[in-house]
Amino acid sequence: MKTYSTIRGMLTALGASAAIASASACTTPSKVGSGPAVANTTKAAIPHVCVDRVLPSHMQEGAKVTASTENSRNKPPPGSSSITAMRYKKWLPGRTLHVRFLEGDPGVVGHVKKVAAEWMTYADITLVFDDASNSEIRVAFQQGGSWSNIGTDAKQVDASEATMNYGWLDSETPDDEYSRVVLHEFGHALGFVHEHQNPINEIQWNKEVVYAYYAGEPNKWDRATVDRNIFARYATAETQYTRFDPTSIMEYPIPKEHTLNGFSVGWNKVLSPMDKCYASSVAYPKAGAQPCPP
Repeated sequence: MKTYSTIRGMLTALGASAAIASASACTTPSKVGSGPAVANTTKAAIPHVCVDRVLPSHMQEGAKVTASTENSRNKPPPGSSSITAMRYKKWLPGRTLHVRFLEGDPGVVGHVKKVAAEWMTYADITLVFDDASNSEIRVAFQQGGSWSNIGTDAKQVDASEATMNYGWLDSETPDDEYSRVVLHEFGHALGFVHEHQNPINEIQWNKEVVYAYYAGEPNKWDRATVDRNIFARYATAETQYTRFDPTSIMEYPIPKEHTLNGFSVGWNKVLSPMDKCYASSVAYPKAGAQPCPP
């Protein structure tokens, strides 16, 4: 089946610390199924930030059909932007999603399962870790960075290929790092996108600083690419959303140097109250769930 490369999502600078700055953006993944993205990259050099897996344009129409067949709510309004379409990839509430680990140390696999299961407390979705051959979510540990296909896009990926990857988790990884990374990537697998794309986010970007940062290594992005991946937001008329949540597990660190008013975001390592509310009352409603606060 098709293979594809991706370059989307927020690759965030992590501040002045040299140790952190060296890991401030995700490795650009290679084509799916083509082997490790960075075959000779040391673990210490692997950036510890996520990129979304975005299907190439020739696969997106098919992905829309798949998404709307899965869940009738997955129909973007006519004329919606491509970034808004990313929001319409949720599974049908009540769905059972099978998870297969393509590889991995048993202890690491067990830790990933334990953390990922927290989503079931809030979302009307069931994750079954049974390694079924037809699993919707397939997890690898070999391709350099951490990433996941967004929601139903996983159904466009060949059954032999990963739909999610963890590039740096091992037996020595702290519990809070498992929490930060696994909750985030399984959030993507449920169809959640990066929080900075919220149409009412409060980020006052220092755009010239951000442009300059992403023009350098390892990204080498031009201004249009930065506009699309960092500054673009959903239109308020196009999609459901909650208020901007800087504590969301789906947001990554923003150094104060990247904003005009000193606004910053640190490492978010747990589900925020808004994450829980959005999962239980909007995306995957559970009986008796209360509406999210305005």
